[in-house]
Amino acid sequence: FPLKHFFIVFEHILLHGYNGKKSFSISTSSNRKDLWPIIDFISRKSTDVHISEISISSKEMTNIRTSLGRVRAWLRLALMQKRLADYFKILVEHKDELKDLYDHEALLLSDESIIIPGLLVGLNVLDFNICLRETTLDHPVESIIHYSLYLR
Repeated sequence: FPLKHFFIVFEHILLHGYNGKKSFSISTSSNRKDLWPIIDFISRKSTDVHISEISISSKEMTNIRTSLGRVRAWLRLALMQKRLADYFKILVEHKDELKDLYDHEALLLSDESIIIPGLLVGLNVLDFNICLRETTLDHPVESIIHYSLYLR
């Protein structure tokens, strides 16, 4: 559960205040937006050679058919390669260029967003091995997190 919750929270951080193009409907009452332009932005700004491998791998997965699934796979691959903090730092360092994609109240555009890459660096001490072949990443996940699990 903790890793699942981590990805839910991280997805919410990226979606907070995001105005990018809408890609598909989850339900009749809400729409998810296509976050792949954010991944493309990170790819353009990064000097890391591994980022193209992650992007290509997430695009070529045959079990993933939606943009949301590709973004989720990309996040998991970046975490496994211990580069998620570096890529998120790129977003935080280029806030001015993200203003046309995000509302001015978005978490990524706030001054406090610089804290997040620092927290993500701590994950680099852990080795993650996530099987993405049999994982369903295209479908919406339950976004309710019971914090009582973490407050013991």
